[in-house]
Amino acid sequence: MKVTVPGLGDVKPWAPLDNTLYGLYVDESKVVKSRSGRQQIQLNMHITDGPTQMNGEEPEGRRIVDFVMIDMAGSKPDAVQFLQRKLDEVLNAFGVEKDGDDFDPDDFVGKTANGLIKTTLDQDGVERDTVKKYKAEE
Repeated sequence: MKVTVPGLGDVKPWAPLDNTLYGLYVDESKVVKSRSGRQQIQLNMHITDGPTQMNGEEPEGRRIVDFVMIDMAGSKPDAVQFLQRKLDEVLNAFGVEKDGDDFDPDDFVGKTANGLIKTTLDQDGVERDTVKKYKAEE
């Protein structure tokens, strides 16, 4: 028995993005647990702007997922400092306001920023596009 899946014949294999700066839009932000059970923010984004890739493809619409740790309990002091700086960088890049130590993860939704994307290997050794640095749009 054959089945028909429209568009299946046109699917191109996944290729990592070129390592450069891209415009990002947050579609969804939610608090989730990491593999170690600690809370983190999951940012589900898509690319709004970026250069034509070396393989000729346009990056617009490509999905990017990033995780930002918010539960730093039990981390060493230097790790806490690194995690706090990363969180602060993300908040500032997307223009999410802080009220002292508080902020609302839902405030990321609909916001834009630039992200430096590099290809890295995940914990399972699989290539994935990772946002290495965020900065506000100019």
